[in-house]
Amino acid sequence: MADDVTELRGKLRMYLDLLNDNCASFDQGRQTHALSMAVTMRLLLRDWRKNSVSLLTQLGASDIALLTTSPPIAPGAIFAAGSLSAVHVQGGPDTGGTPSVTYMPLLGAGMHSSLLPRKDWWLQQIYVGVANMKRCDIVLTAADKEAAHADPGRLPEGYAALKAGIVRVCKIVDGDIVSDLGGVPNVHLADIRQVAYEVLHSASILELAA
Repeated sequence: MADDVTELRGKLRMYLDLLNDNCASFDQGRQTHALSMAVTMRLLLRDWRKNSVSLLTQLGASDIALLTTSPPIAPGAIFAAGSLSAVHVQGGPDTGGTPSVTYMPLLGAGMHSSLLPRKDWWLQQIYVGVANMKRCDIVLTAADKEAAHADPGRLPEGYAALKAGIVRVCKIVDGDIVSDLGGVPNVHLADIRQVAYEVLHSASILELAA
């Protein structure tokens, strides 16, 4: 039994190293590495039927607390655009060019930080409205549908909305739209990077890997 636990902890360290490497690649501009992060987090976190038990569950960590950087959504809310990432604008007319607009993870710069039991964390609602998605929905859809398949027609509606862009960026002067940059795509990738940040900064997971 002790040998089994030692082996599982070794696997946990390996997966956390892999997650760190993909985070570094994302931060250097290769945002599609978020899909690899999703696959790694699926291995760590998803319990699915009897023949697919997550690594954390195998380590007896079903009830650990994990870091959430997303505040709870108010009961009865009809729209919530998520709080794992934020729109980031670079350049524009003031610098002599067209602005570049992307979503970026908040990492440690967000306004919220607390602990949730693992199950509540995994099932926490992140979006309400057009994209009605929990944390687990974002991660597992990326791992199961995008990383494993190339069939965008089969993407769930909420996930497809995140990919296409649920927020439009406009410049408004005196109530009039003077420029419209359209929807900002791929918020799901920034969200996955933020979830990886949460995993890598959860003391309960780091203690298991020590």
